[in-house]
Amino acid sequence: MKTIAYFLMIIDHIGLLFYPDFDWLRLIGRFSLPFYVFMLVQGFSYTRNLDRYLLRLLFWAVASQFVIWFAFGYRGHYNILFSLALCLCCLECYERMLKCSVWSRWCMVFIWAWLGHKLRLDYGWYIVAITMCYRLKDFGLVWVAIHYLCPLIQGIAVLSPWVVKFCQRFDDRHLKIDWYFAYAFQWVVFSFFKLV
Repeated sequence: MKTIAYFLMIIDHIGLLFYPDFDWLRLIGRFSLPFYVFMLVQGFSYTRNLDRYLLRLLFWAVASQFVIWFAFGYRGHYNILFSLALCLCCLECYERMLKCSVWSRWCMVFIWAWLGHKLRLDYGWYIVAITMCYRLKDFGLVWVAIHYLCPLIQGIAVLSPWVVKFCQRFDDRHLKIDWYFAYAFQWVVFSFFKLV
């Protein structure tokens, strides 16, 4: 599944950087985020060391950010790995608050979503919202409403739970690839082509 998510992301970034008029590349790439969020929620459920998981995400977030800033000048906007780290923190807070009222848990989730938006993280509130949908396995009315509220191009991802379910059949755990490094490396490659 990581391989599928990675190639969907590459298609999205090729469309963003080299073919901005080809909306279909961006539409295909919109499915990569729900894959990564699904894998984050799964990783959260199975990790033995949450601190190491978070530190690894943050290390590659910082490394990738410098490459993005250098090559493309996207100042004041932070990459997806920062957003995933925020979602990991939100999941941990949610788990710690399970004995609290539903109201207090959802207030906490709204605070994390607001924080993602205010920090100008990639996907802002949206990524926190879909993380909680994957955590709670809620793909009904809330899922549809979230995608109705987001920009049209991301709205196509309303179909992603079924795409993720279908792609779970493709087991790529035998591949020994550091996916965080691959994320950072793709920006190095793109910056090379952009500068040439």
